[in-house]
Amino acid sequence: MKMLTAVVKPFKAEEVRDALDSASNYFPSIEDACDRFRAGLDKGVELGAALTARLKSSHGAAVRIYDDAVMGGALRRFDFHARKLLLSDLLEPSGRAFHLAVTLVNLELGDVLDQEAHRAAGLSDDARAMLRSTLASYAAAALMMPYQAFFEAAERSKYDIEDRKSV
Repeated sequence: MKMLTAVVKPFKAEEVRDALDSASNYFPSIEDACDRFRAGLDKGVELGAALTARLKSSHGAAVRIYDDAVMGGALRRFDFHARKLLLSDLLEPSGRAFHLAVTLVNLELGDVLDQEAHRAAGLSDDARAMLRSTLASYAAAALMMPYQAFFEAAERSKYDIEDRKSV
């Protein structure tokens, strides 16, 4: 009797989760790149405005807010030809800042994201692409909430969750 052996491949999301877990959900090279990026932003304005100005000055791209019906349910689209970042009107200001940050880290920190995605061993091509996208979101969050500053504020407040909500 001949036996067949099945090779079970993990789902992409499981591969990505394993890669994130193996790095303890911390990517110092991305954190450092985001700290340098943030240091170059205008500190005299709120983050969303600083990111909008950076997108315009460094990439010649404008930000436009469109009705959800026009966006077809998408929250963000970058039109390379028209040099426009299209954002859904459904996004709150913090969501707009996040999507601006994702766009900018993809444009400016792509090499760092690629290096981290390739550092993860044994991923399928699809999982590596998903990890790369996940790392872009990680970097955007790091821009919005720098780890060291948040950690120090948490220490000062003795990890008071209500206090941290206002940050």
